[in-house]
Amino acid sequence: MPVLKTSAGISWLALIAAADLPWVGWEPSDAEYWGAQGLASQPFPVLSFNASLSTETFRKLVREGRPLVVRGLGSALSIRSWDCDFFRNGHVKTVKARKEYGSEGEPQWMKIENIMAQSEAEESEWTAKMRLFRRRKKRKKESASAPYYLGIKDAQGDPRELEHDSHYSPSWSKELLREVQQLTETPAFMDQENTDTLQRTPELWFVRAGSSGGAKAHVDVHQESTMSLQLCGSKRWQVAPIAWRGAPHVMKLYQDGQIYDRPEHQRWNIMEDVVLDEGDALIFPPGFIHQTAAEGSGPAASITWQFDHPSPSILWRRYLPRIRFTPDLATTWQRLRKLIAAAQRLPLAQLRRHPDSDFFDVDDDGHVSKAEKQEMLHLWFELERGIKASLPPELSASGLGIRTLVEAEDELPRFSKKVQKIIKEWEAYALAKDELPETAATRNEL
Repeated sequence: MPVLKTSAGISWLALIAAADLPWVGWEPSDAEYWGAQGLASQPFPVLSFNASLSTETFRKLVREGRPLVVRGLGSALSIRSWDCDFFRNGHVKTVKARKEYGSEGEPQWMKIENIMAQSEAEESEWTAKMRLFRRRKKRKKESASAPYYLGIKDAQGDPRELEHDSHYSPSWSKELLREVQQLTETPAFMDQENTDTLQRTPELWFVRAGSSGGAKAHVDVHQESTMSLQLCGSKRWQVAPIAWRGAPHVMKLYQDGQIYDRPEHQRWNIMEDVVLDEGDALIFPPGFIHQTAAEGSGPAASITWQFDHPSPSILWRRYLPRIRFTPDLATTWQRLRKLIAAAQRLPLAQLRRHPDSDFFDVDDDGHVSKAEKQEMLHLWFELERGIKASLPPELSASGLGIRTLVEAEDELPRFSKKVQKIIKEWEAYALAKDELPETAATRNEL
């Protein structure tokens, strides 16, 4: 393992061994936070409710960042009419969806009516010919279980840019977006101020019959919570928080399937699986790893939205170190910086009325004290200081891990060869640190 130096010439290992760092021991154990009703072993439960879920319970669980299932929610929503039969025979059947995880080159597209066919025998003649053509061309084999994506929210983009975007289909029209928006309703248990965000963020997902298709394990970059409603068919979900971080990273860790290439893949799934049937919904916080797979032999369709009231402010507080050390959550860093700035500026009485005041309520008694405010400000600024001090000067000078990040390895050539080498060494070092338990004994032994 490389022993990299901080900008002051001190190794990260020496820094954490010698300093009294406020984030060491800050985070609760998995069992302490995710266990429920005395259940302290994995898999931890994903709570389940029906559509009569109370607003008070919903707000509490979302603030804590707890995933939850709402059974039968779709029966109370107008979009329930968009079922499998509608996608096969309704006016949207010729809209195209994009195949995920395809080979390099141009995206592959398929009409919804063909994706949602009960079997391959029901595919159109054009689709059958295209399948034969691809076989003859001996294209690189692709995942037969890949899902199809319809990013209708993208229709809100600049038409001039969309015209040249190969990942956007002209069939994703503003008219179709407006139709989806008209069918998008805010559930009774959810704050109505979420309506605008829900209507700006719809995405449709499809899986073909006979396929186990689904999304690879990944973390979304947005800072809002997600609600996914199963429109037809069934889907298995696996959701879990990101892992403890032993050091700050400068490269993303949770892009599609990226986790499969490191040991974390063997232990990330600490919560029970959830199977959504038609009309069921899953709600989970930002920054959660999630992976899906179709259930059963028929096709399946679902729609997802984001919402931001309330925020998972308690989750952010309890797991702040790993959040700040994980570049995939850079948009959450930005939100937290604004929250910290507001806390510095606002009198305590006004901070207590802030929508995200739970972030500062360290003892969870519903009342933010001056000491609690100062404790969270101190923790945040020590995390920022520790990151800047620990990163090699060539990285911190570029703002990596602070203001910017490296999306993927194919982005490395924008840096000099020297910096590329340092980035790779640092990431290998940080990943090795991630594999060690968070104990004082281990840190000192290093």
